Amino acid sequence: MDNFFLDSPLEIYKHNWDEEINPFVSININVFNHEKFLEKCLSGIINQRTTFKVDILIFDDASSDDSNKILNHYKKLYPELIKIFQPHKNLYNSGYFFETCMNFFNSSLSEFNATCEGDDYWIDNNKLQKQVMFLVNNPSYSLTFHKIKYINEFNKKEHYFDYPKKEVLSNIDVIWWHRIPTCSRVFRKSSQPSPWPKWVDPANITSPDIVQNILISAKGKVKFFNKEMAVYNKNLNGITHNIYHIKKSYLSYIYIYLKLLKHLPNKSKLVIIYKIIYHILYYIKFNLSRLF
Repeated sequence: MDNFFLDSPLEIYKHNWDEEINPFVSININVFNHEKFLEKCLSGIINQRTTFKVDILIFDDASSDDSNKILNHYKKLYPELIKIFQPHKNLYNSGYFFETCMNFFNSSLSEFNATCEGDDYWIDNNKLQKQVMFLVNNPSYSLTFHKIKYINEFNKKEHYFDYPKKEVLSNIDVIWWHRIPTCSRVFRKSSQPSPWPKWVDPANITSPDIVQNILISAKGKVKFFNKEMAVYNKNLNGITHNIYHIKKSYLSYIYIYLKLLKHLPNKSKLVIIYKIIYHILYYIKFNLSRLF
C-alpha cells in the first residue's frame, strides 16, 4: 500500500500504522560490541519525531558483549519497529559482509534510508523529519548529511568534524571532500547501485561508506545541513587508530579510486586520477616516515 503522512510529527515509538502501509524511511544500524553506547543510540532513534512510517533494521555482526541482550530488550519493547539480523559468526572480513548488510537493509520497502553506527547517536529529535522532507521536496538531490559532534575517547575531548564550505555539493565535491559521517546520512534508496559492486566490502577496502557516498552522489546533488544533529564516537574498540589499519587505508584509497573509474561519469574521472596520484605519494611518504 502507498505511504501516508500524519498531520504533525510524533515520536516514532508512538506511531500506530496499519501493517499494509509501507515504511517511508528505513533506519539502518550496524552493531559490533557497542554495549557501552547502544542504549543511547536506540533512544535517539526511537524518539525521532516524524510524520511518516519508519522501520529500524539492525545488523549485529555476532557481538561478543551484551549488545545482543540490549537489542533483544528493545525488540521486545518495539516489535513493530525493530528487525534484527544476527549471523552466527562475525562476517566483517568474510568477503560478503557488505553484500549481506545491503541485502538486509534493502529488504525494507522504504523509499529512503538513514544510517547510524551502534556507537554513535542522534541528538536532534527532528533530524530525520528535516532531512527526509528536504529530499521529498527536492527530487534532484540524492543525499543529505549534517554537522556532528566528534567525541574522542582517547583524550575525552570534544571537537567538530571538518565541514564543507557550502551547503550544496556535487559528485566532484564529494570525491574531493569525502568526510560524510555515517551517523548523519539520509539518502534516496533508488540512488544506490543495484546490485552493489562485489569489491565494495571491508575484506577489500577500509571504507565502504566512502564508496557509497561517491556513487550515491553521482545520481543527484548533496545537501549539507549546517546544524549539529548527531554524535560520532571514536571509541577504544575502533580500529582506525591502529598503524596497520592506517597503512592499509592508503592502499585501500588507491584501490577504491582505480575501481571507481569504471563507475563514474567522465567529468569526475580527472579528480579520481588526481586522488590516485595523491594517495600513492602519501603512501610512500608514510612508509618513509616509518623508516627514519
